[in-house]
Amino acid sequence: MDKNDGATDVRINEIEVNDDFFLRDGYTEDAIERYCAMYESGTQKPILLAKLADRKYLLIDGFHRLHAAKKLKWEKIHAWVEEIPEDERLGRAVAENNDATRGIFLKIPERNRAIDKLLQRGKTHEYIGNVIGLSRNRITTIINEDPTLKKSATDQIKLTSVNEWLSGKKQKEVAKLLDVTDGRISQILDGFKEDLKKQYLEGQPIVQIVGQAQTAKYQLTEEKCKELLDSEKVGWLGWNQVIEGDCLKEIQQIPDGTIDLIVTDPPYGIEYQSNSMKEKDALINGDDDQAPKLLEKALKQLDPKLKKDAFIYCFCSWKCYPDFEREVAKHFKIKTVLVWVKNETGLGDLSSYMERHEFVIFGVRGNKKLNVPAGRGRPSNVFIAEHTYKKVAGDGHPTAKPIDLCAELIRLGSSEGEVIVDTFCGSGPTLIAAKQEKRRWLGIEIEPKYATLAKEKVEG
Repeated sequence: MDKNDGATDVRINEIEVNDDFFLRDGYTEDAIERYCAMYESGTQKPILLAKLADRKYLLIDGFHRLHAAKKLKWEKIHAWVEEIPEDERLGRAVAENNDATRGIFLKIPERNRAIDKLLQRGKTHEYIGNVIGLSRNRITTIINEDPTLKKSATDQIKLTSVNEWLSGKKQKEVAKLLDVTDGRISQILDGFKEDLKKQYLEGQPIVQIVGQAQTAKYQLTEEKCKELLDSEKVGWLGWNQVIEGDCLKEIQQIPDGTIDLIVTDPPYGIEYQSNSMKEKDALINGDDDQAPKLLEKALKQLDPKLKKDAFIYCFCSWKCYPDFEREVAKHFKIKTVLVWVKNETGLGDLSSYMERHEFVIFGVRGNKKLNVPAGRGRPSNVFIAEHTYKKVAGDGHPTAKPIDLCAELIRLGSSEGEVIVDTFCGSGPTLIAAKQEKRRWLGIEIEPKYATLAKEKVEG
């Protein structure tokens, strides 16, 4: 059938142009001039349009011809207008530009770009072969010989496999549809679920995980994401939370290789009490002669949870420094000892010298570097900050550390988005500081009243 029989005149201002359907290396003035001369002689070769809604049309084939008509300032152009499904339009454009019966062929680079575009739209090797006029096996060979095409094919198989599976198809059905092995589909789906799990364990909220997946064209919903995570038995609740419990048990649920920085204030083992206070504090849990043993066990549990490049800041007093330094040195290279000078009267033995400082053991694992702002010199290992032992409204923890001090340590020891963990978080100064410095954080506290207080303060 002669397609000229069905051609009609269409107003040029009603035609939409999408360069994605333009398959040539570029526009050539010679071709445009040839069509101008043809039109002026009274001969027209119709362009191909897909009919859209609201009296609009999409150009499928005839880019040079349309340019020629516009150059001649025509208001209308002769065109074949067809109802072409959206997912068939690119394939039709390829077929029109590579038709052996009319002696029209795409150059090899043009052909490969067309194959790439079709792959990105989820078309099979057989479909691509049909529109280009080559066998399925030949298309497969072309794809495997071109790294760009091979990557597109791999990415598209993954995307199509996952989306077909998310739509309700069984694994075997997806394999048959894509003409790949059941084992290949299983590998793809396992990888997709593992990626979701990894993102969740790194602390990304489900809404963010789903948003990223949808941006990558995966048809994932929040409900389906939760279902998949449940099926993977992901018990980890994520970062940015206070866990009430024994750190030696709770540390085990932290994913391996995720912690960038430990900032912690473990019990010193000195059974802290202030003789100047009329009302005595309850002893801190673990603040006895077993404190070094507690720190040893905690650091051993934390060891596999650390990234290969990580820091630790561990508060201590001169009394427990030798024991604490020994335990920290089992897992980190001790770089220095920071001195926190308390900018007010200290407590302790009233018959001896007034103590106005504490130590902070600073250790490194791997090759992590301090996050020193540009223009700032080398940081001193002496920090001056007010002590916070005085009871204030809403905070009854006797050894809470200054938030400003914790924030400075966190700024120097990490970057935005990194993970800060305090396994003895008390009333939460480290967590508050981590939150205000835009880090991800996790606190563990065994005392219910302090865990509750930490939650209230960090959320306030």
